[in-house]
Amino acid sequence: MPFFSRLEPLMTSLLNGLLGALEKDEREVVSGDLLEAHESPSASVFQVLDLILRRQTIHWAGWRPWIVLTTVAIPLAVLLSQTAREFARWSAVYSWMLVNNTDATLLRNAGFWHGALEYSWTIGKFGIVLFCCSWACGRLIAQSSRKARLSVGMLFLITSFFVNIIGIPSHARASLAHTNDKYFPNGPVFALTFYRVWFPLIIYAITVLVPLFLGIIQTKTSVRRSKAFNLLSSSCTALVIVGLIDQPWLLIELWSWQIIPAHLVHLPYLLPFASIGPAFYLLIGLAKRWSTNSRAISVP
Repeated sequence: MPFFSRLEPLMTSLLNGLLGALEKDEREVVSGDLLEAHESPSASVFQVLDLILRRQTIHWAGWRPWIVLTTVAIPLAVLLSQTAREFARWSAVYSWMLVNNTDATLLRNAGFWHGALEYSWTIGKFGIVLFCCSWACGRLIAQSSRKARLSVGMLFLITSFFVNIIGIPSHARASLAHTNDKYFPNGPVFALTFYRVWFPLIIYAITVLVPLFLGIIQTKTSVRRSKAFNLLSSSCTALVIVGLIDQPWLLIELWSWQIIPAHLVHLPYLLPFASIGPAFYLLIGLAKRWSTNSRAISVP
């Protein structure tokens, strides 16, 4: 049947991804068993998924996953998802101005194109910064939770998705703007369902969800690195966490609750600089994969 035949390539890709979550030795054994059993990709997916769930459940008998969940995964889930909400809030205004209010007269205006390029660069730049920082947080979760990284990642997903949908009530908005309207003063933008509902989810998926799980899956906890590399990697991750904490929106919220003094609201904004380390790591990884694929293609 056409529908089921189209599902086979998708299930094969999903099966390869699930097998990649297993340890190397176990992955080879499971792959061999599936080949001998001549199971369809769909049936194999459910078997491997059942195996992964049972393995992940066993790891939660120890203390490490619980510590990582409460001290790393949940705080990062709240920070990253709320950062994505803030990003979606102001980028939606720019997108609405460019997409929903453009006509033939504006398209012939040089000033319009200057503003369009400036707004696009601002949105794209912060999107890349958040993508790199989310990827670094995924590596941190994988390195901290080790064999329980998939289940910790799923709990991160549930927490961050809930925060992204509900959001954290803004005390600063109520005390400074004297309103509880989270869309003030951009009501016309968020009166549209796309910018109010779907746009934040798209931003969250692209800048938080995808890079975080890439970081979790790509991190090889069994590979030994040099002390210099581990020190550099730890420093980059620490800078990412500091950059997430010292964001202006979060500092203003903390000040509005009188948790920090007013002068700390004006701390240097470190998040763009914090993303440089993860960005270089990602670029090096992409270059290595491109080089490996090129050599594989050139070999007859």
